[in-house]
Amino acid sequence: MSAGPPWYRQGWPWLLILLPASTVIASMVTIWLAFTNDDALVHDDYYREGLAINRRLDREARARELGMAAELRYDAPARVVELRLRGLPDAPSELTLAIEHPTDATRDQLVVLLGAGNGVFRGTVHQALDGKRYLLIEHVPADGRGWRLRGTLEAATGDLGIAQLDAG
Repeated sequence: MSAGPPWYRQGWPWLLILLPASTVIASMVTIWLAFTNDDALVHDDYYREGLAINRRLDREARARELGMAAELRYDAPARVVELRLRGLPDAPSELTLAIEHPTDATRDQLVVLLGAGNGVFRGTVHQALDGKRYLLIEHVPADGRGWRLRGTLEAATGDLGIAQLDAG
């Protein structure tokens, strides 16, 4: 009986070894990806997040009760925003405007708007606004009965952008 070539010179044993080996390598790559990438959509304290959503909805309902609305004008060359607030008899001396980019959180901004009288507030943005931005103004006084207005700004570079904010 003639002996054939040794096992390592034949193709079928390598095929049988290749299948489990590729599974082990794919598993290691999956584990590496799981540990090195951020789970940005998963919140550790989802219960507290749910309670915060309810508070936000209450603030929007309060703004609707008060009949609040606002108009925001953005002057691109000067990087100035002007907010005209309607429906609030006792306007605070300053407000914080959150300007959020739809896809890039590094381009989000918080702008302090100072009261100029008659429900008008002004502030300066840090970076020029171009394209679509989500706007949020939320005011929470000491008594906890705050309000919240939201809107969308479509700004073009070198242009005047106008946005309407309401209680959703």
